[in-house]
Amino acid sequence: MEATTAVVDLRPAEGLARLGEQLEARMIVVGTNGERPLLGVVLGSTPYKLLHRSSVPVLVVPVPHSSG
Repeated sequence: MEATTAVVDLRPAEGLARLGEQLEARMIVVGTNGERPLLGVVLGSTPYKLLHRSSVPVLVVPVPHSSG
């Protein structure tokens, strides 16, 4: 499996969606810091926006909380 990195001068969700399309990506993987789904809607989190804007499948992975 291949991964690609890039620096894009756009808002995160828009930039990731556009780059995914340009690269003909099979999937975009993005992390979330565990905010509740409703909070993501209210605050407009990047993963939430990306899920609704991307034509490429998006996998949202929760980032584990560190204990301590």
